[in-house]
Amino acid sequence: MSFEGDIVNFPISEVIQIITLGKKTGALSIEGSTEKVCIYFNRGFAAYAHATTGELSLGHILVKNGIIKQEQLEAAFFKQRKLTEKNDKRHIGTVLLEMGLVLEDDIKFFVELEIQDCIYRAISEDTGSFRFDSEKKLGRDDIIVDVDVEEMILKGIDRIDQWIKMKKAIGSNESTFIITADPDKELDLSTEEWKVMSLIDGNRTFNEILALARLDRFRVSEIIHGMLERDTIARR
Repeated sequence: MSFEGDIVNFPISEVIQIITLGKKTGALSIEGSTEKVCIYFNRGFAAYAHATTGELSLGHILVKNGIIKQEQLEAAFFKQRKLTEKNDKRHIGTVLLEMGLVLEDDIKFFVELEIQDCIYRAISEDTGSFRFDSEKKLGRDDIIVDVDVEEMILKGIDRIDQWIKMKKAIGSNESTFIITADPDKELDLSTEEWKVMSLIDGNRTFNEILALARLDRFRVSEIIHGMLERDTIARR
């Protein structure tokens, strides 16, 4: 069963709960005022997700993290296109696994990160539209994870106000940052904060920092927002 609606009248958190409680299979596409995401479900569990607003794809995130090389990704895209021509559609993570270029644990980590990322983005939208298409499914070989999103939804709802505030301060996903802290002043930062700060070089975008930090989007946003408020860094 497919259905669609307006986010104003039907919040995405409620839409996802219908899908999970009903153990539905299909793709939920959300087009909000600032975000466009698609989340695939398999029997009520999230199995894959991607943003459609110029985000780093799974393959490019793996390259950025040194998991694979650019030429290996290009070879995987070539194989993916050839399979598609034969009506055998597979997402890039599956192709990379079949080619023996990545470990399953690496793919699972980044797929789960993308799912969490897309869900937090989706539920923070208060305008726009959605469509659940029960005919749009992943292939059996493409289902690498089965993520229970109930806890994500509950956390996301509790964090919406904070999430909106952080997004406003950070700007777009292509924002870059510079370090403005006094070099003679000792900084009291946690391990995760040092990790994020070490990635800030004035050139890396928020998305690139997120991919390299290997932390979830909310945590990276929280760290960058905190450093912005303390004038440790500034948007470039």
